[in-house]
Amino acid sequence: MFDPATRAFSFYMFIVAFAYSSINSFVDAFSASIGLAGWAAVLFLAYAIALVLVRPPLGRLQDRKGENAVLYPSIACMAVGTLLCTACSALPSPALLVLVGVFAALGFGTCMSSGLAVVGRLSGGSKAAPGIATFYLLCDFGCGIGPFLLGAIVGSFGYPTMYLTCAVVSLAGLVYYHVSYGRKQGAVKEAE
Repeated sequence: MFDPATRAFSFYMFIVAFAYSSINSFVDAFSASIGLAGWAAVLFLAYAIALVLVRPPLGRLQDRKGENAVLYPSIACMAVGTLLCTACSALPSPALLVLVGVFAALGFGTCMSSGLAVVGRLSGGSKAAPGIATFYLLCDFGCGIGPFLLGAIVGSFGYPTMYLTCAVVSLAGLVYYHVSYGRKQGAVKEAE
């Protein structure tokens, strides 16, 4: 069930998915709580449009410069998206919610597509199925356990604290990616 060749790399997606679950699961209730009921749908529309627009150029960038050129900024964008939710709790704004959708697309959405391309390469082509299964299993686990744990934070401390926590989690994902994979990949690109 776990592909040893992709397990360590794929774990960054668990972390990013955990942070994204705060948006996916709570943004509707959050937006209603700050007087922006109904704007969650616009956030997800912005997510979809942004993802369609950025995937082709980011795919070409990854082909030319390697996954670090895409994944470092993408994981950071996930942190920015959750920080914007925290800001939106202090300054409720439809524009900020739309930006959350854009940064979630640049973050979670881009991490998915870019990560799958890496998993396919790390798996060795014909053995891609176990690698992809590992990647999606960790992603689904992050999306699944996130709302359970984050709900306890919302109940005890409120939405701003939960979104701030997810920003920190995203930054931890950035550090994890760097330590487990990114710095090695950077050294390979420099050698080329």
